[in-house]
Amino acid sequence: MAGDNARFLKVQASGGNSIHVTVSDAWTLDAAIALNDQMRRLAQMPAASVVLDGSRLTALDSAGAWVLGRTMRALADRGVAIQVTDMRDDYRALLDKTEIDDPDIALSEPASPALVALLGRTGASVLSSLSIGAELLGFFGLTIVTLGRILVGRTRVRWISLLRQVEAVGFDALPIVGLLCFLVGVVLAYMGALQLQRFGASILTVNLVGVSVLREIGVLLTAIIVAGRSGSAFTA
Repeated sequence: MAGDNARFLKVQASGGNSIHVTVSDAWTLDAAIALNDQMRRLAQMPAASVVLDGSRLTALDSAGAWVLGRTMRALADRGVAIQVTDMRDDYRALLDKTEIDDPDIALSEPASPALVALLGRTGASVLSSLSIGAELLGFFGLTIVTLGRILVGRTRVRWISLLRQVEAVGFDALPIVGLLCFLVGVVLAYMGALQLQRFGASILTVNLVGVSVLREIGVLLTAIIVAGRSGSAFTA
Protein backbone atom coordinates (compact mmCIF):
# COMPACT_ATOMS: atom_id res chain seq x y z
CA MET A 1 0.00 0.00 0.00
CA ALA A 2 2.90 2.33 0.72
CA GLY A 3 4.14 1.80 -2.81
CA ASP A 4 0.72 2.60 -4.21
CA ASN A 5 0.52 5.77 -2.10
CA ALA A 6 3.87 7.01 -3.43
CA ARG A 7 2.24 8.12 -6.66
CA PHE A 8 -0.12 10.37 -4.71
CA LEU A 9 2.17 11.84 -2.07
CA LYS A 10 5.87 12.66 -1.82
CA VAL A 11 7.35 14.15 1.35
CA GLN A 12 10.88 15.60 1.30
CA ALA A 13 12.75 17.34 4.10
CA SER A 14 14.59 20.48 3.07
CA GLY A 15 16.93 22.81 4.87
CA GLY A 16 15.84 24.94 7.76
CA ASN A 17 13.54 22.34 9.30
CA SER A 18 11.16 22.65 6.37
CA ILE A 19 9.14 19.95 4.60
CA HIS A 20 8.24 19.93 0.92
CA VAL A 21 5.02 17.99 0.20
CA THR A 22 4.14 17.16 -3.39
CA VAL A 23 0.65 15.88 -4.19
CA SER A 24 0.21 14.07 -7.51
CA ASP A 25 -2.37 12.25 -9.59
CA ALA A 26 -6.09 12.25 -8.69
CA TRP A 27 -6.98 13.00 -5.08
CA THR A 28 -10.48 11.58 -5.03
CA LEU A 29 -12.39 9.50 -2.52
CA ASP A 30 -10.36 6.33 -3.00
CA ALA A 31 -7.09 8.20 -2.63
CA ALA A 32 -8.36 10.05 0.43
CA ILE A 33 -9.24 6.75 2.13
CA ALA A 34 -5.87 5.21 1.28
CA LEU A 35 -3.88 8.26 2.38
CA ASN A 36 -5.85 9.06 5.51
CA ASP A 37 -3.45 7.46 8.02
CA GLN A 38 -0.38 8.75 6.20
CA MET A 39 -1.73 12.31 6.22
CA ARG A 40 -2.42 12.02 9.94
CA ARG A 41 1.22 11.07 10.53
CA LEU A 42 2.31 13.96 8.32
CA ALA A 43 0.32 16.34 10.49
CA GLN A 44 2.39 15.25 13.50
CA MET A 45 5.81 15.64 11.87
CA PRO A 46 8.05 18.28 13.47
CA ALA A 47 8.65 21.16 11.09
CA ALA A 48 8.89 24.93 11.06
CA SER A 49 7.27 25.31 7.64
CA VAL A 50 5.54 23.16 5.04
CA VAL A 51 5.38 23.82 1.30
CA LEU A 52 2.47 22.12 -0.47
CA ASP A 53 3.20 21.66 -4.17
CA GLY A 54 0.08 21.04 -6.27
CA SER A 55 1.65 21.28 -9.73
CA ARG A 56 1.21 17.55 -10.39
CA LEU A 57 -2.34 17.32 -9.09
CA THR A 58 -4.69 16.12 -11.86
CA ALA A 59 -8.01 15.85 -9.99
CA LEU A 60 -9.39 16.90 -6.63
CA ASP A 61 -12.81 16.24 -5.11
CA SER A 62 -14.31 17.21 -1.76
CA ALA A 63 -12.96 14.08 0.01
CA GLY A 64 -9.38 14.68 -1.12
CA ALA A 65 -9.63 18.40 -0.36
CA TRP A 66 -10.94 17.62 3.13
CA VAL A 67 -8.00 15.32 3.92
CA LEU A 68 -5.54 17.95 2.68
CA GLY A 69 -7.33 20.73 4.50
CA ARG A 70 -7.47 18.77 7.74
CA THR A 71 -3.71 18.16 7.57
CA MET A 72 -2.94 21.79 6.80
CA ARG A 73 -5.13 22.98 9.69
CA ALA A 74 -3.48 20.54 12.10
CA LEU A 75 -0.05 21.83 11.10
CA ALA A 76 -1.19 25.46 11.32
CA ASP A 77 -2.60 24.88 14.82
CA ARG A 78 0.91 23.80 15.89
CA GLY A 79 2.36 27.05 14.54
CA VAL A 80 3.76 25.60 11.32
CA ALA A 81 3.85 28.03 8.38
CA ILE A 82 1.91 26.70 5.40
CA GLN A 83 2.60 27.70 1.78
CA VAL A 84 0.58 26.34 -1.16
CA THR A 85 2.32 26.65 -4.55
CA ASP A 86 1.51 25.85 -8.18
CA MET A 87 -2.05 24.71 -7.52
CA ARG A 88 -4.87 25.40 -9.95
CA ASP A 89 -7.33 28.10 -8.89
CA ASP A 90 -10.33 25.75 -8.81
CA TYR A 91 -8.42 23.25 -6.65
CA ARG A 92 -7.27 26.05 -4.35
CA ALA A 93 -10.87 27.32 -4.04
CA LEU A 94 -12.08 23.84 -3.12
CA LEU A 95 -9.27 23.51 -0.58
CA ASP A 96 -10.16 26.89 0.92
CA LYS A 97 -13.76 25.80 1.41
CA THR A 98 -12.64 23.08 3.80
CA GLU A 99 -11.38 25.79 6.16
CA ILE A 100 -14.87 27.23 6.68
CA ASP A 101 -16.07 26.09 10.09
CA ASP A 102 -19.71 25.36 10.76
CA PRO A 103 -21.38 28.14 12.76
CA ASP A 104 -22.18 27.44 16.36
CA ILE A 105 -25.95 26.96 16.46
CA ALA A 106 -27.69 26.26 19.71
CA LEU A 107 -29.72 23.06 19.55
CA SER A 108 -32.36 24.46 21.86
CA GLU A 109 -33.29 27.93 22.96
CA PRO A 110 -32.64 28.72 26.61
CA ALA A 111 -35.69 28.33 28.76
CA SER A 112 -37.40 31.59 29.70
CA PRO A 113 -39.72 32.29 32.64
CA ALA A 114 -43.33 31.21 32.15
CA LEU A 115 -44.65 34.77 32.43
CA VAL A 116 -42.18 36.06 29.82
CA ALA A 117 -43.05 33.19 27.47
CA LEU A 118 -46.77 33.89 27.93
CA LEU A 119 -46.29 37.57 27.19
CA GLY A 120 -44.20 36.69 24.14
CA ARG A 121 -46.87 34.39 22.76
CA THR A 122 -49.56 36.97 23.48
CA GLY A 123 -47.60 39.70 21.73
CA ALA A 124 -46.95 37.47 18.71
CA SER A 125 -50.65 36.61 18.51
CA VAL A 126 -51.64 40.29 18.71
CA LEU A 127 -49.17 41.25 15.98
CA SER A 128 -50.39 38.39 13.79
CA SER A 129 -54.01 39.45 14.30
CA LEU A 130 -53.18 43.05 13.44
CA SER A 131 -51.40 41.92 10.27
CA ILE A 132 -54.36 39.80 9.21
CA GLY A 133 -56.75 42.65 10.03
CA ALA A 134 -54.70 45.05 7.91
CA GLU A 135 -54.75 42.62 4.99
CA LEU A 136 -58.52 42.14 5.30
CA LEU A 137 -59.04 45.90 5.46
CA GLY A 138 -56.88 46.35 2.37
CA PHE A 139 -58.86 43.67 0.52
CA PHE A 140 -62.15 45.30 1.54
CA GLY A 141 -60.89 48.67 0.36
CA LEU A 142 -59.73 47.21 -2.95
CA THR A 143 -63.16 45.64 -3.41
CA ILE A 144 -64.90 48.98 -2.78
CA VAL A 145 -62.58 50.79 -5.17
CA THR A 146 -63.12 48.17 -7.88
CA LEU A 147 -66.91 48.35 -7.48
CA GLY A 148 -66.73 52.13 -7.70
CA ARG A 149 -64.76 51.93 -10.93
CA ILE A 150 -67.29 49.52 -12.35
CA LEU A 151 -70.17 51.86 -11.47
CA VAL A 152 -68.53 54.88 -13.08
CA GLY A 153 -67.55 52.87 -16.14
CA ARG A 154 -63.79 53.03 -15.71
CA THR A 155 -63.48 49.23 -15.36
CA ARG A 156 -65.16 46.61 -17.53
CA VAL A 157 -66.72 43.55 -15.92
CA ARG A 158 -65.55 40.31 -17.48
CA TRP A 159 -68.93 38.57 -17.38
CA ILE A 160 -67.71 35.31 -18.90
CA SER A 161 -65.07 34.85 -16.19
CA LEU A 162 -67.53 35.94 -13.49
CA LEU A 163 -70.18 33.46 -14.60
CA ARG A 164 -67.56 30.72 -14.85
CA GLN A 165 -66.54 31.32 -11.24
CA VAL A 166 -70.18 31.36 -10.13
CA GLU A 167 -70.68 28.02 -11.86
CA ALA A 168 -67.53 26.49 -10.34
CA VAL A 169 -68.20 27.75 -6.82
CA GLY A 170 -71.98 27.51 -6.64
CA PHE A 171 -73.66 25.36 -9.26
CA ASP A 172 -71.03 22.59 -9.30
CA ALA A 173 -71.25 22.34 -5.50
CA LEU A 174 -75.01 21.60 -5.47
CA PRO A 175 -74.67 17.78 -5.51
CA ILE A 176 -72.41 17.52 -2.47
CA VAL A 177 -74.30 20.25 -0.61
CA GLY A 178 -77.63 18.58 -1.30
CA LEU A 179 -76.36 15.15 -0.25
CA LEU A 180 -74.92 16.35 3.07
CA CYS A 181 -77.97 18.47 3.88
CA PHE A 182 -80.18 15.45 3.16
CA LEU A 183 -78.14 13.24 5.48
CA VAL A 184 -78.17 15.86 8.22
CA GLY A 185 -81.93 16.18 7.78
CA VAL A 186 -82.32 12.41 8.19
CA VAL A 187 -80.34 12.48 11.42
CA LEU A 188 -82.36 15.43 12.75
CA ALA A 189 -85.61 13.71 11.83
CA TYR A 190 -84.59 10.51 13.61
CA MET A 191 -83.36 12.22 16.77
CA GLY A 192 -86.20 14.73 16.80
CA ALA A 193 -88.84 11.99 16.44
CA LEU A 194 -87.41 10.14 19.43
CA GLN A 195 -87.53 13.25 21.60
CA LEU A 196 -90.93 14.52 20.43
CA GLN A 197 -92.46 11.06 20.92
CA ARG A 198 -92.06 11.47 24.68
CA PHE A 199 -94.44 14.43 24.57
CA GLY A 200 -96.83 12.94 22.03
CA ALA A 201 -95.76 15.46 19.39
CA SER A 202 -94.25 13.16 16.77
CA ILE A 203 -96.39 14.85 14.14
CA LEU A 204 -94.22 17.96 14.54
CA THR A 205 -91.07 16.16 13.36
CA VAL A 206 -91.54 17.38 9.81
CA ASN A 207 -91.92 20.97 10.97
CA LEU A 208 -88.82 20.65 13.17
CA VAL A 209 -86.65 19.35 10.34
CA GLY A 210 -88.04 21.77 7.75
CA VAL A 211 -87.63 24.90 9.84
CA SER A 212 -84.23 24.00 11.34
CA VAL A 213 -82.65 22.91 8.04
CA LEU A 214 -84.11 25.62 5.81
CA ARG A 215 -83.58 28.53 8.21
CA GLU A 216 -80.43 27.64 10.14
CA ILE A 217 -78.53 24.43 9.51
CA GLY A 218 -78.86 24.38 5.72
CA VAL A 219 -77.37 27.84 5.33
CA LEU A 220 -74.54 27.04 7.73
CA LEU A 221 -73.74 23.72 6.09
CA THR A 222 -73.78 25.29 2.64
CA ALA A 223 -71.34 27.99 3.73
CA ILE A 224 -68.98 25.48 5.34
CA ILE A 225 -69.07 23.04 2.41
CA VAL A 226 -68.62 25.71 -0.24
CA ALA A 227 -65.77 27.32 1.70
CA GLY A 228 -64.03 23.98 2.21
CA ARG A 229 -64.63 22.65 -1.30
CA SER A 230 -64.04 25.76 -3.37
CA GLY A 231 -61.49 27.39 -1.05
CA SER A 232 -59.30 24.30 -0.96
CA ALA A 233 -59.61 23.94 -4.74
CA PHE A 234 -58.50 27.55 -5.29
CA THR A 235 -55.59 27.06 -2.87
CA ALA A 236 -54.50 23.87 -4.61
